[in-house]
Amino acid sequence: MNYRHLYHAGSFADVVKHVVLTLLLQQFLKKETPFCFIDSHAGLGVYDLGSYEARATNEAVTGILRLLTLGSDLPDWLLPYWKIVQTLQSNEKITVYPGSPLIARDFLRPQDKMILNEKHDETYEALKHFFYRDPQVTVHHRDAYEFLPAILPVKDYSRALILIDPPYEKTTEKADLTAALAKALKRFAHGMYAIWFPLTEKMPHLELGKELKALLPAEKNLLIEFSIADPASLEKGLMGCAMIIINPPWQFKDALQEALPSLWKILSIRSQGGWRIFER
Repeated sequence: MNYRHLYHAGSFADVVKHVVLTLLLQQFLKKETPFCFIDSHAGLGVYDLGSYEARATNEAVTGILRLLTLGSDLPDWLLPYWKIVQTLQSNEKITVYPGSPLIARDFLRPQDKMILNEKHDETYEALKHFFYRDPQVTVHHRDAYEFLPAILPVKDYSRALILIDPPYEKTTEKADLTAALAKALKRFAHGMYAIWFPLTEKMPHLELGKELKALLPAEKNLLIEFSIADPASLEKGLMGCAMIIINPPWQFKDALQEALPSLWKILSIRSQGGWRIFER
């Protein structure tokens, strides 16, 4: 496994994913019942945007750094996410960016729990060190698709949000994901799953495949597409991202319909691309 998310930290895709993640996590706080956050491809706790890797791609320029243009004029739906980002900074500049584990950690109450998994050796060691002695966080070093069904259901937690954010560096990634998800849903059918996908000029729309389509429970999932560029304007690279939310919270589509249009205006390149939400 060669993928290092440090090259892409703070990108527009990170912003979209993490805004959706914060909107989902806020829903869990509406009930006192404890919940568990599970991240199958956790990455690092925090990313240095001044590192060689981050500067090599400079993707934060079209992502988190664009939010600086808003100044203090922030919409309410963005405030929880922006607060987490701002808390990490030592000055008015954005120099570090939180990973999904650190964002989720901000929402945990004393009764809640977080289970993280990371296969990459160095990243795992850094993640383990980051959450050293945090009693609410457990860090695993396993293959994500073996980890997922094995960890479910989590004892004493009837509510859980499972984030699946693969690197998609293997040709078998989608097949492996689908197989693991099938096992996970059998073991924990009422869990909330958020699955991230890349959109490229070759695949500008979310293509689920027959096997994955068959897994999705009828009328219990939302499919999100968000792109910042048109396929014709790209020679290569990421033009957008997509997410599947299985068992979304009640009226969550309304929250997305408020957030995504504004987010697209901020992140899109010359008003290219677009966004859409559809149910299946």
